[in-house]
Amino acid sequence: MLKVATYNIKNKTADKILGSKKVQLRKFEQNIDLIKQSDPDIIGLQEVTPEEYEWLIECLGNDYEIYGDFRGSIGNTNEACPILVKKQAGDVICSKTFSISSNIDKIGKKYFGAFFPRIATYIHFVDDFDEYSIINTHVDNSRIIQKKTFDMNGPMEQILEKYG
Repeated sequence: MLKVATYNIKNKTADKILGSKKVQLRKFEQNIDLIKQSDPDIIGLQEVTPEEYEWLIECLGNDYEIYGDFRGSIGNTNEACPILVKKQAGDVICSKTFSISSNIDKIGKKYFGAFFPRIATYIHFVDDFDEYSIINTHVDNSRIIQKKTFDMNGPMEQILEKYG
């Protein structure tokens, strides 16, 4: 049986609350411990900064392959929603990063027609028994943006067909 998990590593406001790098690193180490204890085959992480992405590779890179690109924004909004796949769990056939916004191909920062494009990572995964399409995102809670996304691009299945 495939064990799948999701976890928000650290939201942007945590930077303001935690303050120092030493405290941030300790908090991140606690997150890594939690991931190791839960031992998922696949885990989707949200709001991962470039520095945290490097820590993930350093701490979990021996056990997991990491998929997902960054939004490409300036400053602390340059986040990724990576998917980590345990190396012996199966095979990733393809992966893609896209935006949950009115223009799914525009990954970057804010642009006309979207308040804040949300980054999404998609993988097509197969193991010994089944085939999976997995999306990991930090979904925008604005129904206006969600409606615009699907009105312009079709349902999620149609978006996945474009990348799968």
